[in-house]
Amino acid sequence: MRDKVLFIFFLFSVFVLALIKIENSDAWTHLSIGREIFNLRGLPESEPFTYPMLGKPFASASWLFGFVFYIAWHLFNIYGVIALKAVTVTTAFYFLTRDSLQPYKNYIIAIGVMTVVIIMTRPRFVERPDIFLMVFLSFTVFSLNAFLYENKKYIYLLPLVHMAWANMHVSISLMFIPFLAFIAGGMLQLYLDGKRAESREQRAKIKTIALVFAASFAMSLVSPYFISQYTAGYDIMASLAPLRKLFLTGQAGDQAKNMLNPGAGQGINIIELQRPRWGFIKWPYLMSLAVAASFILNWGMVYYSRSTGKAKKYPSLIHLFLVLPFIVLSFTAMRFVPLLGIIAGPVLARNLSEIFKSAGGSRQRAESREQGAEGRERWASQIFRSRAGAAILAVWLVLYSALALAHVKPFGDSRQQFGFGINYGLVPEEALRYMDKRNITGRMFNLFHWGQYITWRDFPKRRVFVDGRFGLPGDLLEKVNIAQADPSVLDELEGLYGFESVLVGYLLLNPHEAGGGRMLDSQPSSFLSSPRWALVYWDDQSLLYLKRGGMYDSVIMQDEYRFIKPADDINGGLIAKLHVDGYRDGIIRELKRNVTETGSSRGYAFLGLVYNESGLYNEALVMFSKVRITEPFNFLPMAQKGIAFAKIRLGEEYFRKGVSAYLEKNFDTAMQEFTKSIEANPGNPAAYSNLGYIYYETGKFEQAYKNHKKAVAIDRNFASSRYGLALIYKKRGNTEMAKREWAEYLRIEPTGAYAKKAREEMEALSR
Repeated sequence: MRDKVLFIFFLFSVFVLALIKIENSDAWTHLSIGREIFNLRGLPESEPFTYPMLGKPFASASWLFGFVFYIAWHLFNIYGVIALKAVTVTTAFYFLTRDSLQPYKNYIIAIGVMTVVIIMTRPRFVERPDIFLMVFLSFTVFSLNAFLYENKKYIYLLPLVHMAWANMHVSISLMFIPFLAFIAGGMLQLYLDGKRAESREQRAKIKTIALVFAASFAMSLVSPYFISQYTAGYDIMASLAPLRKLFLTGQAGDQAKNMLNPGAGQGINIIELQRPRWGFIKWPYLMSLAVAASFILNWGMVYYSRSTGKAKKYPSLIHLFLVLPFIVLSFTAMRFVPLLGIIAGPVLARNLSEIFKSAGGSRQRAESREQGAEGRERWASQIFRSRAGAAILAVWLVLYSALALAHVKPFGDSRQQFGFGINYGLVPEEALRYMDKRNITGRMFNLFHWGQYITWRDFPKRRVFVDGRFGLPGDLLEKVNIAQADPSVLDELEGLYGFESVLVGYLLLNPHEAGGGRMLDSQPSSFLSSPRWALVYWDDQSLLYLKRGGMYDSVIMQDEYRFIKPADDINGGLIAKLHVDGYRDGIIRELKRNVTETGSSRGYAFLGLVYNESGLYNEALVMFSKVRITEPFNFLPMAQKGIAFAKIRLGEEYFRKGVSAYLEKNFDTAMQEFTKSIEANPGNPAAYSNLGYIYYETGKFEQAYKNHKKAVAIDRNFASSRYGLALIYKKRGNTEMAKREWAEYLRIEPTGAYAKKAREEMEALSR
């Protein structure tokens, strides 16, 4: 009973961790396709969304996934979509855990390993066909193991499951790996074990698996696309070949290379297709090592048992054959890393269960001789079925869930926001609302990963140039990428396709590094500064340009940003132009407008920077205080530096005013200014020291003493306060401390302005 409660508790944690707001751009493509199928009562005959491909044949190997998820949206809006995702992910982990329990039923090991798999795969808890891939793949392996170990008949459902798989995801070809692993591994196992009685039963099971495999393949062809779903993945990769060549040869020139190198956010550089690197993602290395170690230990124990005559079977090769292809696959691209967790998790749990079972037998050999298998089972029960073990696992389930929801790495990611809704920080929603307000519709040039959301939100009112399906020909995809660095290519595309609006983002260097990305140090000369395009809107994510001389000239006349260029680098762009006549006033006016309209942290940071450069430090502090953390660009560090700079400058300004008032014997004003200086810059000992002298001159010796002590606490070698403390000690009659402080003053400034006076005071006190 306790094990079942733990299992339910674990599945509940999976469901909760899968309740994530929509953040993956591909979700919108699948929902759009599902909506189109629903409205047409069938598949579209030609491409409906990206206007360069209008009239071309439509194909989507994931059409069924989109349709199912759109039905969830149609019935329950966004709540249905996210709940369906959570249920699907939970179902996958139900099968994975059930598979991990075969044949040893070690719930603590199985669930413990599954929590690691969740951490490894949670980045793929998104509204994409990948989550059904998790279900189909896990159920395939689970049913094969259940048939092999327990003679369960789930295997006969596989042809229907694989028919659904073939219509939901291009990964249907992965179906071959489990079948071939069980068939080839099983045959080799039979050969090694020889003519044993149970071998005949296993041989019959392998024949059954082979027949089910054939039936599954036949059923997978029941699809609008027949055999082509097996080549769809290859076709997509082939369409990206020109871009891969571009990465390597830099044929677009140095500017395009800057945009397309790994980490440049504006280029079509898909992080999930990059090879995993140790410095960025360690999971394939760690999981492969853990699985290899478990096989080595497990087989070592089996061979030891064979050598002592206690075992006659060879270690199973089926699961080795099963996991090896996925280990290799995980090192080819980061998108395949979660698949390694799906396959390797149950294998690792099974191996660990066998290892601890065997270890228990060796440690309790004496007891085992007397009590046989019953003694070993009792030892295993003490470890894996104890209340203490269950309690520790329950605490871990709560802890890892809390860490994931709190976005503590590696358990969670700040992009994955818990709850129902949309992560608007990853889509250009505010720019699109501006376009709604100004009635900017029709064809637009866009970033490829925004095309999906724009289509879902605005089709057919707005039509996108490209989306994440990479449905454009390879040479056109290449031009889309180059256009962001070469205005002539953008002009060529505009001439061919007639778009009048361009919605893009900021160039990004190393977007996947910890702490977020930063702007490229040198922006390429592109349409961002081309006179043919006018910037009319920008916020923390997006920039909207309209073509001059077109249908939106009235919008340009009203809304164009003529001074601020937010995509320029700060030092070479913003700061360098502040001293140009008329520029400062213009940029302040436009930045004020921007923060009023958009609340952009970039705008607040830039405005604070301009105020600092203009000596308006109080205004700068107000602007910097409104900067918040944003992704992928985080302007909060800039704001924090700006605040520190403004406070130092304010402190200096108040300090100068305080000194002037002090010299004029206007002590009340001087005290006010020095107090402001301390509030602005509490690390300046001179302000405390001057306050100390004012209090001394007005007879408030205790307050004078406290301020001088604060000054030397900040800087023990601050000579002025050493002198001030000596005066106070002398006034109190503490000659020894007075002489000590004057001695410190002379040590610090032996030739200072008051050195002679300090020596005279010390001599007078020594008489």
